[in-house]
Amino acid sequence: MQVLFDFEQIDVARGPQGTLEGAPNLGGMVNLKRRNPTDEFDVDVRASFGNYRRREYDVAVNFPITKSIAGKITYAKKEDGGKYMNNVTIDRSENKEDRIATSVALQAKFGGVTANYIYDDEQDDADTPALLNLSTASDQLCIQSGASEDTCAFARDVPQTTSKILTAQNFSNERDYDGEYHTLTLDFDFRGYEVTNITGVRETSEQSNHDMDASQIDFYSATRDQQ
Repeated sequence: MQVLFDFEQIDVARGPQGTLEGAPNLGGMVNLKRRNPTDEFDVDVRASFGNYRRREYDVAVNFPITKSIAGKITYAKKEDGGKYMNNVTIDRSENKEDRIATSVALQAKFGGVTANYIYDDEQDDADTPALLNLSTASDQLCIQSGASEDTCAFARDVPQTTSKILTAQNFSNERDYDGEYHTLTLDFDFRGYEVTNITGVRETSEQSNHDMDASQIDFYSATRDQQ
């Protein structure tokens, strides 16, 4: 979860003919640069609230440790009750959001060397996105599943439930994602030359369930378990 809070700069490098990936490459990159810790105590707080029980909280605390070392702790939480979209097959709401991100950063300056270390911990228990069944009775999905006309869409732009805020899917929508990230950036300034070294380690664990047919029959579903 990357929320646009406590960031200093956002760079977008895109192809083709991009200077980052080379002339014949179509690849691109979005680089998010966070604010570095400062040597003064500072607190930045942001909160927002919306309908359907939407809540967002962001906190960043800067603090000095020594004359050459500074630290920062950030915390971000985003939650949504999922009441905007409902399920007509199972008594549950859909598209619930529940995400927490915590970060600890340290900056040390020694002569011409500046070291920035960031530890990130991310927890995401949001629902997998709810889908709408737009397969009509003449589509292979409905034919192969043996579904009757009342389990298929009425038309290409009219879902089975006749509403874009109602889904009929019956498979589990649970998701559990945990991630820990370590990033170390070393900046060297020597006789007018600047060299930057970036090292990162990521450890993730995820289990998520997906209902691909979006109907009340379990015809096409999947469970993803990966690390």
